[in-house]
Amino acid sequence: MKKTSSKGPLFDDAFAEVIGLIREARQRAVKTINTELINLYWRIGKYVHQRIKTDGWAKGTVEQLAIYIARSESGLRGFSAQNLWRMRQFYEVYPHPEKLSTPLRELLWSSQRRINSRTRDLLLPRLLSGKINVEAMPE
Repeated sequence: MKKTSSKGPLFDDAFAEVIGLIREARQRAVKTINTELINLYWRIGKYVHQRIKTDGWAKGTVEQLAIYIARSESGLRGFSAQNLWRMRQFYEVYPHPEKLSTPLRELLWSSQRRINSRTRDLLLPRLLSGKINVEAMPE
């Protein structure tokens, strides 16, 4: 049942258009935020990768980094040691930022993780072309 304003159906259509603008802006904002998060995860992955190579970082150091992040930024989630390792893996799969195409940057981090390294070369081209949907992929 369509709600009508006290001014009548004419206003409902005009008001619905404003709601459409709000929703479109919200979708663009979510895409922008997600793109920045993917860029951040890639940069953290690169940082961890380089520190492992140059300074001999290992599991214990990455765990200490996760603890440090948690203490420094209370309430911040998603930077556990396990996720830091995943960020490193993400960087290792895409070591050159130009390979992070716009569609790939717009994928949610959880979707990035679901595309595992064994199937990445097979699935990624199909995903980017729109032939498959990440949400429909089995866990």
